[in-house]
Amino acid sequence: MAGRCAFLPVRYADDFVVLVSGTREDAIAEKAALADYLQQTMGRELSPERRRSPP
Repeated sequence: MAGRCAFLPVRYADDFVVLVSGTREDAIAEKAALADYLQQTMGRELSPERRRSPP
């Protein structure tokens, strides 16, 4: 995947982490897309106190 951003979701019990190999902007865009997807398909929201933006 030379030159492309890669995303790896890791599930643990009822939580998950998404590891991103790319830029900070890629990670922020993926987080926004995931939040939209969860809201539209399952009516779920990411918990503000449990989520973290990339450093």
